Amino acid sequence: MNKAIVTGANGFIGTALCRELTAQGVRVIAVVRDKNANIDTIKNLPDIRIIYCDISQFRNLGSFIDDRDVDILYHLAWVGSAGPLRGNADAQLNNIKYACDTVRACKDINCRRFVFASSIMEYEIEAVMSSDKKPGINTLYSTAKLTADYMVRTLAGNLGVEYIRGVISNIYGPGEMSPRLVNTSLRKMLNGEHCSFSAGDQMYDFIYIDDAAKSFVAIGERGVPNRTYYIGSQQPRPLKEYLIEMRDQVDSSIEIGLGELPFNGISLGYDEFDINAIKKDTGFVPEVSFADGIKKTIEWLKAQITGFSFTPLALKDAFLIQNFYVGDNRGGFTKCFEKSIYQAGGIEFQLNETFSSVSAKNVIRGLHFQLHNPQAKLVSVVKGRVWDVIVDLRPNSPTYKHWDCAELSDENHRSLFVPRGFAHGFASLEDGTVMLYQCDGQYDKATDTGIRFDDPDIGINWPIDEAGAIHSGRDLKLQSFQEYLKNPMEL
Repeated sequence: MNKAIVTGANGFIGTALCRELTAQGVRVIAVVRDKNANIDTIKNLPDIRIIYCDISQFRNLGSFIDDRDVDILYHLAWVGSAGPLRGNADAQLNNIKYACDTVRACKDINCRRFVFASSIMEYEIEAVMSSDKKPGINTLYSTAKLTADYMVRTLAGNLGVEYIRGVISNIYGPGEMSPRLVNTSLRKMLNGEHCSFSAGDQMYDFIYIDDAAKSFVAIGERGVPNRTYYIGSQQPRPLKEYLIEMRDQVDSSIEIGLGELPFNGISLGYDEFDINAIKKDTGFVPEVSFADGIKKTIEWLKAQITGFSFTPLALKDAFLIQNFYVGDNRGGFTKCFEKSIYQAGGIEFQLNETFSSVSAKNVIRGLHFQLHNPQAKLVSVVKGRVWDVIVDLRPNSPTYKHWDCAELSDENHRSLFVPRGFAHGFASLEDGTVMLYQCDGQYDKATDTGIRFDDPDIGINWPIDEAGAIHSGRDLKLQSFQEYLKNPMEL
């Protein structure tokens, strides 16, 4: 796979899928609703292009996308996959039409393969309709998904487009904001609220978000046309076992209300589909256990509760951090580091020393690092504004020699975590800009060096015209990337 389209690209699953595709070297065309949509989680990924197109216009997707060499279209966009619109008949009928429009657009742009994000709830509504139970209004979502599956598969076959269906069980993990079971229950437990559940005897399954993204990549690349692939852990078990494990990861002394709520739904036996088809056809097996996935999710939720947020950048192990901030008529208060919160956010950082610098407007500093015992850094702006840039110089990293950037200012209260093995620099966008560097390890003046800001092998697109840029004499004498390779960092 060389190029893929992802609709609903800035959603929970779409973000993870875009991240996994780009990490595997796939060029991604990310389709999001409009320019008001939040694209912070995907905009800095390498080889990604953002296309603004409302789902109601997907029939004309070919006029928004000029490419005619796309391998796969992943259709994740759906209005009302959670919340009250699940039970809105008009919204769900429109989704069926939009899915049909999308597969027609897939044909228009000569895309050979269409992957449809389906739901395990489709099997539940089939079971309900085969019984004498009264279907709840929110099952309109399940019915629409099932109808769209049948219609899109039929259209795809007649249009000469390969169709693959991914049936999602229950996806959880960092980044999930919808009121689904894992997210809602963990938040309540962490806040000390009581959780009531059914007895939990029904069979259930969960899959961690990163594994779900890898599953979709696998079926897109190696799946068999017209086949359904179950996206889950491949090891379903009674719901109460998952709930107890969640409780134990938060606090084993918490009492959870198993049996306090009635269960009026349908319990699947998980023999309704081949849960091992993805393994047989693609070789994919989930890597993250439920226990480990819940730990990661709890860490992320704790960071959210504390007022911090940690957004992974396109470069592996680098993070853009939204710091805790409160303001009133007196001014404001910013907290930019606490060890336990950073650990909860997935960052291990041992603060050892702190520096600051003051820069005039149009100053470019960098690209700096030290060869011996390279330091990880947490960089923030105390006053002013910078365009901060980092370069991955770790030879074994999937993002080796790639660069990424973020704007830091005294107004957006952000920090950037620069892992060991990275070069760092910035362009000052305002006079009197004060930069704060919090570093681990020990500064080593003897091996303090860098690579020129304008090195062609790295190719950074600085936001300052070189004619007006201000550099130190030392920075202008820094080595090229090719010269650096003769004596690289000790990692």
